[in-house]
Amino acid sequence: MQNNFQDFLTSLSNLDTIEPRQDLEMQQKIAEVVAGLRELGTITRDSLAVFLKVHPEAVPIIAACAGLGQEQLKNQLRHHLGTSGWVNLQEIKLMN
Repeated sequence: MQNNFQDFLTSLSNLDTIEPRQDLEMQQKIAEVVAGLRELGTITRDSLAVFLKVHPEAVPIIAACAGLGQEQLKNQLRHHLGTSGWVNLQEIKLMN
């Protein structure tokens, strides 16, 4: 039994050292979102809402920083706001 557990532990990734993403396009997107958020100065609910209206592509990146995967994000949006699409939600709000 202990050998199986040791094999299990050995198979796990090292969480002390997280490898940086190798996806250069995603790294660039993340850098752009971070730069945009820094330009806001103090982030408030209203300033974040305005930022996300202009940059809806930032929603999944910010959600990931909060620990939500894309499916979890969609589920939370559907549960609380009735739609799983953050871009669709923005369009609906603009129509009202």
